[in-house]
Amino acid sequence: MIDSTSSENHHCQIDWSVYVSACVVYESDTQDAPFQMTYVDAMQRRRLSRLAKISLGVMYECIKNSQKFQIVYASRHGELDRTTELLNQIAVGDDVSPMGFSLAVLNSTAGVFSIATANHAPSSAVSAGVNTFEMGLLEASMQATQSNVPVLFAYADEPISAIYGATEEGQTTPMHAVAMLLHGAPAEDRSKVNLSVSTSRDQTIDLACASIAFARTWKARSHGRLASGGREFAWSYR
Repeated sequence: MIDSTSSENHHCQIDWSVYVSACVVYESDTQDAPFQMTYVDAMQRRRLSRLAKISLGVMYECIKNSQKFQIVYASRHGELDRTTELLNQIAVGDDVSPMGFSLAVLNSTAGVFSIATANHAPSSAVSAGVNTFEMGLLEASMQATQSNVPVLFAYADEPISAIYGATEEGQTTPMHAVAMLLHGAPAEDRSKVNLSVSTSRDQTIDLACASIAFARTWKARSHGRLASGGREFAWSYR
């Protein structure tokens, strides 16, 4: 269920709910991805970035018992390191690597995963700045409520390179990936999550860490609320 409200004082709010049967999280700055990826072609596996590998790892762990599912993949910066490499090639007059380009686009990870798992269902990719996690989760929740198949939602990101000299929110967030299997209807093995995105005057916690904060509450099924930059993201379990 999804509902939206607005008022004359420019307060906007979107409320929705979805059912979650699985959630897998990976967070690390230094370790190599610990996932066994034998389901991915060996040559393709060697070409993948570390971000792509941990994304595929949590996604696969999440859908082990599912045969059919749609995919929504979200990332604030995506394969920015690979894109930077392509830009450097252009800057010095080299030809751009077709393989590098194909793996630099935002939906490349979802595409690799679909091929590796022989999944022919639709897939989507979402990037919405500091709001990427919650907007991706909203998109995945909408698809789950409108379809008869589960939706695999995955979010992954890493700190941006110092070459950009940026001081934006979340640039120090550790490399991490979160995957959740969402459903539009209740079942015994599913937890209902109520979510809300709204405008807010509160300035408490950086929303750039929404993905990590949400994932850390999954095991305890605890409530959460983050607010920063005039926006708020909140969730609760029932």
